[in-house]
Amino acid sequence: MITKNKTKDVFLTKKQLQARIEAGTFEEGVIYNTTDEPAGHSLKYENGVLSLLDIDGNAISQVSIESGGVPVLDTLPETPDETTPNVFYCQNNLYVKTEEVIETDVYGVDGVGNESYTLTRTDANVGLDQTSTDLHDFFVANEDVTDSNGNHFVQLKKFYVKITKNVNGSFKYQVSHAQNDDEYFLCPMFYDKDGNEIDYAYYGKYKGYVTSSRLYSQSGKTPTYSTTIDNFMTYARNNNSNEYYAIDWATAFTAQIMFMIVYASTKYDAFFTYRSYGATTGSGGTASTFLGIEDMVGNGFELLVNVSKQNGGSRFYYKDYIGDWTSGAITSGNYFDGAPTSSDYQSKHLYNADKPIATMFPSELDGSSTTFYCDYYYYSANTQLVYWGAYSAFDTYGLFYLNCYYAWSNTNSNLGSRLCAKKLI
Repeated sequence: MITKNKTKDVFLTKKQLQARIEAGTFEEGVIYNTTDEPAGHSLKYENGVLSLLDIDGNAISQVSIESGGVPVLDTLPETPDETTPNVFYCQNNLYVKTEEVIETDVYGVDGVGNESYTLTRTDANVGLDQTSTDLHDFFVANEDVTDSNGNHFVQLKKFYVKITKNVNGSFKYQVSHAQNDDEYFLCPMFYDKDGNEIDYAYYGKYKGYVTSSRLYSQSGKTPTYSTTIDNFMTYARNNNSNEYYAIDWATAFTAQIMFMIVYASTKYDAFFTYRSYGATTGSGGTASTFLGIEDMVGNGFELLVNVSKQNGGSRFYYKDYIGDWTSGAITSGNYFDGAPTSSDYQSKHLYNADKPIATMFPSELDGSSTTFYCDYYYYSANTQLVYWGAYSAFDTYGLFYLNCYYAWSNTNSNLGSRLCAKKLI
């Protein structure tokens, strides 16, 4: 049989792999995997040779990149035989001749938004728990990578998300390293500043600390508070790259997804401790650290870049990419509508089939600290600033907590940020 090159571990799209083959930009000893299909083999480059690997990492066939590389066929063979190349191009697609189909793991949870905050594990998530190395390794490539400015990040792997709305208004979330069908969308953290897909993104390991007008992610520091959201974004870019940013809505949404899949819950404080703001970074320990990220919730609220509440209304305006950021509240363009115009615990979230990310914003308020999303939504009519998280251990705060109560220029003493990046310098 012939199948398009598919993969179990995800690094490149077929288009990106083809570009590397044509440009000769392979790294020695690196295994390359494609993301466009739900199953397949990996390819390893070594000593000028690209080897097709089976599921156990053994070489099935080899082609020399340096001596001409992958052949091109004008038509796709209906029945492959011994003359059919093991790896070839046809009509701008990369194909692999295989004897088997390897399914890509899908991890899911169902019942998000039901009254019980405990979710039902589905797909490959059945039988696992939060201690599973499979779940950790699905999301995390490296728990501590450092850039040239001494910032520490958790390197996350690109993944796709499928959100299905149930009849009762709850949701089923599924994640995969492949876009298994048209309903899977790329988790929005994995776009660079210009909207190009990236294989990895970098979540600040520690709460943000500012010195000399630059935002850092470092251990042994007191987080910085009491400055504006626009200042935090400017300080992030002062790391000498516009691929650096102060935490935005897309990164917060990614955190929510990862926690629900790993812990099968919407109640963050059932598993983690919220430290009071002002705690020294690097001292939180396992009680405050999820997937290597310290104080994902706690040790100060985090202002969310690229999203604004409508002044006097029920919309959330947002921008897709950090390269689109401009100072000041967003008052036009993309938006989600239907958010509550009052304050209470969240019970239902928005849904838009064309914009699945709407599910991080509330639509109904009829919950409590132990039901539904377990977190509060604060609203004030004539405000635009949006922030999330916790500054201390209160039941109202958590991974789904949203506050829209203050003016854009607010500099409360418990409002902080976090340095994140699309590409490291």
